[in-house]
Amino acid sequence: MNDKNDKRAIKASLGNKGLIARDIDLIFDPKADYGTGMSYKGVRCQGGRVVNKSYYPGLGHTWQMTFNDSYDYVYLEGNGKERNMRVKSWN
Repeated sequence: MNDKNDKRAIKASLGNKGLIARDIDLIFDPKADYGTGMSYKGVRCQGGRVVNKSYYPGLGHTWQMTFNDSYDYVYLEGNGKERNMRVKSWN
């Protein structure tokens, strides 16, 4: 799936499946598991799963995700709806 035509075709259909252009760039990069701006759906495509959902006054919704074989955590922020949550940090 490293063909530029595949990437263009996928990007042309963005929005109707919850993925964003940043997701596609990261998914096509074999060294990238996640990155700032990636959506919830993009992290799910990379094998991530939610381990904690929190709400903080003034900050909003924060979700913590991890991957099956990893101790890495990804933190998403947004309004609590899947399509609006974006990666803000990781460790």
